[in-house]
Amino acid sequence: GELRAVPLAVCSAALRAARERREAGGDAGLSDRELSMLALVLDAKKVTQALKLLETPGAIVKHVARGSRRWVYAARGGRAGGGGAHAEGGAGGHNAPETYLCWPGEYCGCQSFFFNVVSKGDAPLCKHQLAAAIADATGCLEATEVADAELAAMLARI
Repeated sequence: GELRAVPLAVCSAALRAARERREAGGDAGLSDRELSMLALVLDAKKVTQALKLLETPGAIVKHVARGSRRWVYAARGGRAGGGGAHAEGGAGGHNAPETYLCWPGEYCGCQSFFFNVVSKGDAPLCKHQLAAAIADATGCLEATEVADAELAAMLARI
């Protein structure tokens, strides 16, 4: 509810500033001010985890449906067998990273989202949602077009 609204609004403002600067041809990263804003309203550890996740190429993929232009992020992180809704079918082994479908501020298939965000209400979002939002604002994500049926199949596994 309202406890989540303020941190999410501050996150949105910081990320909007980064996106506008990037779109105007400026620096594509987060400024010290924007990082400070995120660390102030979120757990600084979560910000660090999200940035660490983004160091891995392909960690965030935005799947966009060709016809409808609907989209979902696939965020890689965590260990296989984590029980989250994921984009890819079976994981390759016990240490293979799980891929979670997410929408920043709305949903993630990871256990942390359900435990800390939904059940306990301790956090406004998980590291995957934050990483996806940062990646989108800074342009450091992969984007792929998929058929509407393929996106529907991904979402059906949630």
